[in-house]
Amino acid sequence: MRSTIIGVILFLLSVNTALAVEGDWVENGPVQARLISPLLQLPIEPEIPLALELKIEKGWKTYWKVPGAAGAAPKVVPISEELSPEVKWYWPAPESFTLLGLQSYGYENHVIIPFDLTRVASTRSNSIDVKTTVYVCNEICLPLTLPLTVTFNSIGSDLIDWETSRLYNEFKSLEPKESFSGTVSALSDANTVYLDISLPQPGKENDAFIENLYVYEWPAPTIVVSGSRVQFWWSRPSELPELEIKTSLKFTYKDSLQAFSIETPFIEGLVPELPDYLVESNVNVTSLWVILAFALVGGFILNAMPCVLPVLSIKFMSWIELRQTRPAEIRKHGIATSMGIISFFWIIAGGLTLLKLSGAYVGWGIQFQNPWFLLFLVVLMAVFLANLLGRFEIQLPDIIQGRLTSVGTQRKGLLKSYLQGGTATLMATPCSAPFLGTAVSFALTQSVTDLWLIFTVLGVGLSLPYWTVVFWPSAIYMLPKPGKWMLVVKKFMAAGLGLTLVWLVYLLSDHLNSGGLSLIILSITIWIASLFKFKKTRTVWLSLLVFLTSLMGSLFAFQQISTPGTSSVRWEAYSQDQLTQHLSKQHTVLVDVTAEWCITCKFNEATVLGTKKIQRYFKEKDVVRMRADWTHPDTRIEALLSTYDRSAIPFNLVLGPGEPNGILLPELLTVRDVKEAIEHVQQGN
Repeated sequence: MRSTIIGVILFLLSVNTALAVEGDWVENGPVQARLISPLLQLPIEPEIPLALELKIEKGWKTYWKVPGAAGAAPKVVPISEELSPEVKWYWPAPESFTLLGLQSYGYENHVIIPFDLTRVASTRSNSIDVKTTVYVCNEICLPLTLPLTVTFNSIGSDLIDWETSRLYNEFKSLEPKESFSGTVSALSDANTVYLDISLPQPGKENDAFIENLYVYEWPAPTIVVSGSRVQFWWSRPSELPELEIKTSLKFTYKDSLQAFSIETPFIEGLVPELPDYLVESNVNVTSLWVILAFALVGGFILNAMPCVLPVLSIKFMSWIELRQTRPAEIRKHGIATSMGIISFFWIIAGGLTLLKLSGAYVGWGIQFQNPWFLLFLVVLMAVFLANLLGRFEIQLPDIIQGRLTSVGTQRKGLLKSYLQGGTATLMATPCSAPFLGTAVSFALTQSVTDLWLIFTVLGVGLSLPYWTVVFWPSAIYMLPKPGKWMLVVKKFMAAGLGLTLVWLVYLLSDHLNSGGLSLIILSITIWIASLFKFKKTRTVWLSLLVFLTSLMGSLFAFQQISTPGTSSVRWEAYSQDQLTQHLSKQHTVLVDVTAEWCITCKFNEATVLGTKKIQRYFKEKDVVRMRADWTHPDTRIEALLSTYDRSAIPFNLVLGPGEPNGILLPELLTVRDVKEAIEHVQQGN
């Protein structure tokens, strides 16, 4: 128990989470509000970056800079005379709402609205006080006043709080741009406003918000998306007065990939007729039965993925030891392992269901972005390594300790088999096998019932090798007989688990500061060294030094591989703005979404994307290569995946003149797949 507590304390000390500059929450009616800042200290410059963070009860809305037919935008008034009353806002692109037949633009649930205050006189105070007014509506509308305060840290602390800075910049990046790559035309008469936008790469959830014409009592616009063209019709109800004609249209456009605000002159001509029917271009006609077949096959293929092999190797050794047991016992272990796999898939499905119901992004493998999950796997792999080496050194209460000891030593360790199955599921989640991505993406966009059904079938697919011994226990006798050779194999498997542990620590290191990483590595090293029986103290310390050096060397090598610019292939960092500009210039673009925890991504890099053969081809075809790193949560990448109905990586997309919406490549890449996609999209040149 002592080693467990020490490990947790070391982890808590090492996580790089400095105290954030966040004001206290203030509640008034259905709104909670506070001030935050990406800086820990007041800047020397007069501009002070802040943000208004709002949590709004379900069913209530607050408003954008242009509220629509009702409401008003939030306001902030500095209390101190040392601050200018002028506030520079960075409004995230809003959503549109229909309330009592009226159109309005704004936000619900949770929003962060960045803004700048300007210091006009020097001050010794580290606190900023403001009077905030937030207008919220449900069936009634309420103007709410909230006094907010934020206090900056004194000199001597870190300049930037990275977590708060990430959150601040995430919402600031949602502010619509003032330009875009594409074409736009607008027409209007007394009864209709028409907007036609052509984009190099349109996303989903298309919407437009008119800012200078009072159309907010009209119905929501009719939207038609066809290829790269997005059309909007606003139609006047007969009972409302005719529209006052203006010379230009000021509007904000938003979809899942981009947002921009521009003003364009109205052109002369007749407004196109509203189509009698709309063609759904993205209707999913795939049968659920086909998806379930994909899930079964994809789950089975996961057994061959490198992330699951260490767990399979452990199970292989335990099955050899079961050759002398009765078929009934063999069946029990097969069922226990299978149910471990399936039940852990249910746990993942439950977590994804909660995230989905809360409105958060859900995707396959996103738990590897969480340091607590990585720490759990580090501990779990360390336990399996100790078990494989015949030692179990975790000190727990006697009752639990006795049971865990039996798990590691007795043949009737059904709990051990169950946990091995569950670990296989957890270790499979950073991998995306053929058919798996399609099944998972479908599951995450359907009902909760379909999600659970598909994840159950995924579990059945992954557990198929174990169901074999349930229905055919004699198959276990085809394995070689136990002997001295098992000691050699165990050493190789222990080395494999050790490498898995190194990989997990490497992933965890991205969430830790350097001092904390050293503590974690040192504690794990000492613990692993304690698993071996040494006759001399010198041997113990020599082993410790060798292991620590090897571990640090491995981490350093991984860091070098993952450092941008070290690859011989030139990759641009993914940016939707840059991608749009390339497409507007008729360039061919390959987008690769990857992550440090994605084993399949690393395989694709080693076998296809990083080879000299494909590098020469990219150069010959003048292909722009863009890479998006999803090691940590990133709303830009999540928006890109959602646009193409994908929830897992690897994600490789080829776009070009012949196919502006792009061609998605399979999870496991081949040189032929990449070349055929590039040839196809370049046909428009």
